Amino acid sequence: MMSKPDDHPERIITRREFIRTAIGYGMSAAAATTLATQLGFPMAHAAAGQLALTFFVFAGGTQPVLPKEVAKNYEKANPNVAIEIYESSNAVTYPKMKAARQANPDKPLVNFGYFNTPITYQGNKDGMWEPLSAERIPNIKDILPQYRRPNDVGAIFCVSPVGILYHKEKVKTPPTSWTDIWSNKEYKGHVIGFDYLWSYNGALQSVLLNGGDLAKPDAGFKAIADGADQFLTLVTSTEQAINLFAKGDAWISIFSKGIQLQMVKAGAPVGFVIPKEGMVVIPLFLQIVQGTTKEQRPVAEAIINELLSPERVAQYCANEGYAPVSTKVRMPAQLAGDPAFQQENIAKAMNVDWAKLAEQESAYRQLWDRTVKARL
Repeated sequence: MMSKPDDHPERIITRREFIRTAIGYGMSAAAATTLATQLGFPMAHAAAGQLALTFFVFAGGTQPVLPKEVAKNYEKANPNVAIEIYESSNAVTYPKMKAARQANPDKPLVNFGYFNTPITYQGNKDGMWEPLSAERIPNIKDILPQYRRPNDVGAIFCVSPVGILYHKEKVKTPPTSWTDIWSNKEYKGHVIGFDYLWSYNGALQSVLLNGGDLAKPDAGFKAIADGADQFLTLVTSTEQAINLFAKGDAWISIFSKGIQLQMVKAGAPVGFVIPKEGMVVIPLFLQIVQGTTKEQRPVAEAIINELLSPERVAQYCANEGYAPVSTKVRMPAQLAGDPAFQQENIAKAMNVDWAKLAEQESAYRQLWDRTVKARL
């Protein structure tokens, strides 16, 4: 008996599924993304009449929980909308975004979401972002003036306080300065740094303390190279760093307050120091991606406005150990008294020109390999 047409309805394949399958058959991620865009695969499963768009969120830990909740609530209130959650890292996702943009600027890989500092400034150079409207996203107006983006090209909603992590059972004299990392011989052979992450291996701090011009990093890198015997190793992931502290091999590292809180919660004997020169505070951004249609944009704006509400910012900061930059956010009592989250210490943070730092990425990598890694 011949099947009727609707006995076997056509299954809609999303772009994400196509890319995953193509990679499984040996195609590179960039080539698979380009081909998926050219062939016009939809970004999300969507029923007839539904508006589909893709929301990028950070993978790992509790980071996806809040944005997924907000997206789900929006879908319940707006059944004509289908939101696909694209969960990954900026480092993995952004090259795919660029490939999709080059293939077809009208069909972005993701429409909006969370982006870190390096990728945000790379996106500025690439023309990746849409300016946000303070009229349609009114919670932007609550952001502290010094953290408002020029022309509201994205919104900073919190910052990650970064200081010095130390092993309380191994370190007799806790550090007080960034320079202790590469000069205090008490820590010799027990310092770990993050390879190529300038805020987390001391390079940024050393450059700022040795001349202050991010475009002239030689003196800063030399200071670290001269203290290269301080390092136990360089790591490439948070998990590696935590494991080295757990084994007692690592005593000193640059880390975020949020990670330190997670380690303490897990029972690790680690303390957090705000150096006398000030913390580094690393912004976290919400962005809308160029190519998002005029129909999709109101959805992205509504969700971003919700994510910028005092309640949601406080929830995210409490979950991740970040500090808010909104005037209306009240941190939970257990965090409000911590110096890392207090506005006076946020205001005293080291002054970092993130755009200039992003421009130096290639030069820093070459200098790091030649001067520091060559001596490890």
